[in-house]
Amino acid sequence: MSLQEDIKQVMGSLLAVAQITLKQQGALTPFAVALTTQGEVLHLAGEDAAEPVVAIERLTATCAHEAAAGAYRAAAVAYDVRIEHPQTGEERDAIAVNFDHRENASVIYCLPYRIKGGDVELEQPLTQQGERRVFAKTGEPGTRN
Repeated sequence: MSLQEDIKQVMGSLLAVAQITLKQQGALTPFAVALTTQGEVLHLAGEDAAEPVVAIERLTATCAHEAAAGAYRAAAVAYDVRIEHPQTGEERDAIAVNFDHRENASVIYCLPYRIKGGDVELEQPLTQQGERRVFAKTGEPGTRN
């Protein structure tokens, strides 16, 4: 599969789970979606009792460990945030997604949303360069390149 196909597969699965969770609970507990080297999509739950920052760090560390072992080709950690919308200046709820791929791709997606009448309405994602927290950069110590 190509990088674009992997992004589509991971993000599609992740956003489906996020929308169901938001619809049922009105909030999003951090969770992750990983794509194995065999093409299997895995869902990793965050710890409900953990503070969101702790849950995000634990999910990221778990994904990084599996990526270093060669088990994952892509991973994304999702969590709920509040942002100031760049076009309106309005403070909004958003789904933040830290997406990393073994082909040196790392993007942070931020998808503003509203819950209206029990439905989750997602807006166009805002993006920025990610920090490559799951897959070590090529040539760094500890990589298998």
